[in-house]
Amino acid sequence: MNRSIGFPAHPSEILLDVLHVHFYTISTTLYWLALILIGLTKLWFRSPQWEKFPTL
Repeated sequence: MNRSIGFPAHPSEILLDVLHVHFYTISTTLYWLALILIGLTKLWFRSPQWEKFPTL
């Protein structure tokens, strides 16, 4: 599992590293987008505008 210094990593290992980094970035972005959407929704329903939609 350990990579020796001076030897290039196997292409599959590089691909897995890239996918892992992109997966972490995408999941972090989705997490922050969800937090922002929840915050905006709470602000929307706290404001008097919620009276326009009494059924929600």
